[in-house]
Order: sequence, then structure tokens, then C-alpha cells
Amino acid sequence: MAGKEYDDAKSYDFQCFNKKRFYNVQKTETEKYRLFNILGQDVLKEEYDSINNGYRFTIAKRGNDIDVFNLYNKKLNIGKAKVVKMVDACVAGCIEVLNEEGAYYYDEMGNKLKHPIMGSISLCKMVSKWQHNILKKEGNYQMQIYTEDPGSPKEDERYWLSDLLPTDVVTFLDGEKSFFQSENSSLCGDIDVRPEWIRVGRKGKFGIIAYEYKQKKGVKPKVITERSYSRRSKMLVYPTLKITGKTILPINNDSIIMRSDGLIYFYKDKKVGLFPLNKVPVYDEITQDTESFYRIVKNGITGWLDIKTDKEYWK
Repeated sequence: MAGKEYDDAKSYDFQCFNKKRFYNVQKTETEKYRLFNILGQDVLKEEYDSINNGYRFTIAKRGNDIDVFNLYNKKLNIGKAKVVKMVDACVAGCIEVLNEEGAYYYDEMGNKLKHPIMGSISLCKMVSKWQHNILKKEGNYQMQIYTEDPGSPKEDERYWLSDLLPTDVVTFLDGEKSFFQSENSSLCGDIDVRPEWIRVGRKGKFGIIAYEYKQKKGVKPKVITERSYSRRSKMLVYPTLKITGKTILPINNDSIIMRSDGLIYFYKDKKVGLFPLNKVPVYDEITQDTESFYRIVKNGITGWLDIKTDKEYWK
């Protein structure tokens, strides 16, 4: 265990410390596990069914019990934990915990956090970019895909979504008609609205139709030269391609929306579900507590859903 010399230490005092470099997990003769330091000392003084020694934390399990030790090998008071996850890319160590009270973030000292303190990221400016636009021309819906790839001509593709009706209400899953993304989008935490899945409203009900945007082999685009001040650039314009989609969520729901957490919520008969996890709405309520854990109410019973594993936990 940590000595008294660490009592006044702060998490940022050891910001670059990596536990994995100084400790290793060893299997015992009893098929259990112990944690040893580089001097061969048994630092936890206990054996466990499993030990996950991470960058800032050690998570040890014995039966249904979970113990968490910080970088000073001090056991943290995190309640009766059901699930513990290490949060990556934090400025200081952070864990995500589901216990008997709910889901919370904890720092390396066992203090609750409102949210993890994430580190900075570096972005590259020379990346590929895509713009998806839903267009309506003469009653027909089209998907326009505008691509900018460094060092290559720009591309303009258009797909006629032939199975949609002129009276349909057509958007991306977030309710918008335009969507921009680049190779930096995932690094920036931008949600992917999945432009291949289209939200369709028909006669007051909503569903999702999936499309595949793929050019046929041998198609030759028209080359257009664009001028911007003294610069010239080429654009490849492809002929409009007729495609049909596949209904992956029937058009019989009261509402469908992708929220800022990137999940697809759909509502019907005063119930809510998450697509594609649920085929029909099953929850009375669902609200986000942490990145992984959502508080749910099903048939009047409160619990939590781990959206990373799709597993439900109940009080």
C-alpha cells in the first residue's frame, strides 16, 4: 500500500506516471492473481480472480466484488461496484463506475467528477472531407455526396432515392438535410449521423431506410474545371444513379431522432427504444448518466443500461 509520503500528493504530481511499467500481474498456484512491483513485492497483499492493471488504476475482481486501486495502490471508496471502466485520454486518471446508487465518474483520489477532464488533441489540416446533402428536385429525392481529397480532383456524386414518395418527409437521423464530416471528425468527438440511414416520415409515422451509395464499375465522370480567382481546380461530376433502399426500421413509429450522444431514439405508444439495439420500444424512460451508462425504467422498474455491452443492470 502507499506510504504516508503520498498523503499530500495530487493526481497531477504523477501525471506522466504509468502503472503498467512498474507493476505486473502474476498467476498463483491456486489459479488466482496477485500484483507485484519491480522489486517483487506483493503490493495488494491479496489475491483475486482477475486483475486488470491499467495506466492509472488497477481493477481487481473476486466473485461479485470489485476493488479499485489508484496509482499509489490505495483502495478507493466507490461503493458496491457492479462495473468499473477506465476512461482513456484524460489529463488525469478517471474511472466510470456503476454502483448500487447509480453511475458516476471518479478521479484518482476517489472523488466524484461531473465529467472527465480530457486532454488536448492535434489535428491534421490535410484530410479528406465529405458533404452529404438531401436534395429534392421535381418531386424526387436525391443524395448529393461532395468529396474533397487532398491531391485529387473534387467529386460530385448524386443518387436518386427512387423508392421515396414526393410527399415523404426526408432527413438524416438528426433531423437535418446536410451533414459534413472529415477524417478529423472522430478525433473531435463529432457524431456520425450515418448518412446511409435516412429518416423517412410518411403519413405522420417515421421509419429508417438504408441506402448504399456506390458507383457502378466503368462509369466515367464528366471533368469540369472550376475557377476561383487565379486558381483552377478540377471536379469530377458523376451521372445521377438510381438506387433503392432497404427498410431497416418500419415506418410506423411516432418519432425518431439521433441525439447529441450519437444514439438513435425511437418512440411508439409512449415507449422509447434505442435502434438498432431494440427492434421495438421497450423502455418507459431512458436518460444518460455517463458515457456508457444510461438510467432506464422498464415496466416501472429502474435500472441501468451499458450501451457499450448492451447489458442491463437492475437495483
